[in-house]
Amino acid sequence: MKKIQPVLIICALLASGMLHAGTECDKRYYSPEWHAQAPTVNAFNYVRAETDMQFRNYATVYKAFGKFAHGRKAYDVNKQVTQTGNRDTRYSFGVFDLSKSPLTITLPDTKGRYMSLMLISQDHDIYPAYYAPGSWTFTQEEIGTRYVMFGIRTFADPNDDKDMAEVSRLQDMVKVEQKDKGDLSGLKKWNEKQMLKLREAYNTLGLSLPDSSTYFGVKCDRSYLMNAMGAAVGWGGLQRRDALYIPATVKKNDGKTPYVLHVPKDVPVDGFWSVTVYNKDRYMVPNELNAYAFNNVTAKKNKDGSTTIHFGGDPKADNYIPIMDGWMYVVRLYRPRKELLDGKWSFPEARVAK
Repeated sequence: MKKIQPVLIICALLASGMLHAGTECDKRYYSPEWHAQAPTVNAFNYVRAETDMQFRNYATVYKAFGKFAHGRKAYDVNKQVTQTGNRDTRYSFGVFDLSKSPLTITLPDTKGRYMSLMLISQDHDIYPAYYAPGSWTFTQEEIGTRYVMFGIRTFADPNDDKDMAEVSRLQDMVKVEQKDKGDLSGLKKWNEKQMLKLREAYNTLGLSLPDSSTYFGVKCDRSYLMNAMGAAVGWGGLQRRDALYIPATVKKNDGKTPYVLHVPKDVPVDGFWSVTVYNKDRYMVPNELNAYAFNNVTAKKNKDGSTTIHFGGDPKADNYIPIMDGWMYVVRLYRPRKELLDGKWSFPEARVAK
């Protein structure tokens, strides 16, 4: 008998109303009843399975349990744990157990440099970001799950050694206070093959949306379906008020047809904008030029202040990024202004190079 694909199951559930956007319906999909079915992964516990796996990977691969593991270099393309990672910021990650005692995190004064602290619960709740400087305390009662992960993004120019050194200094000033850090024994182990199939299905649905504006938030802010698509397309993304993520796939993404993206001088953001290229699986592909992304600081400007990014074509062109068969790109807009959030201003799209 032919197996029914996960994406068809999800579409059927959506049509039946079982993945309704109402908050009362949503709360059912975060109940212990679904979590108790581990290791089996289904459409309704996918988010918890994906998040538990992500937490375990970060805690073990980066040795980031009960403390922050600071990335001292630009995002390592040879050690990618999460899809759609970025190289515009230096990451700091930490997975914490709140069951034993509260946790306090303090960010230093960055003198205006972008540094944000984001919180992710086991239900993939994404809380509004906290910005340096400041100090905040978190409890299990407040967050609602035993484990949480915090991610710190600090803007860094990978082409400037002095700037990279300053980022390291700021990272070292981040302070963590917790009397009892607990342990990882409460993280369930899920069926990875089942989880990956559900990820693919939700990812397929997610690609039908023009941007990430409805993906990220807390339980009552968006439907379970939106949460699941967000976890599949870009797990751990910032809330819409803190960042807009625009995934884009061109028609001729065969890796041979070059494209260009013309970005105007004034993009309405209070943080910064960036463009990153990924393969069909949403991972960066290592290349000899070490070219994966450009932003409004690292990109070379045109005479009028605008920026032209070259996808494929002449490797000697300004702001050149190699492409591959099935490639796509993601635009990130940090701290977007009102005109972006209201849809009155749209980021341009890539066009076939002439």
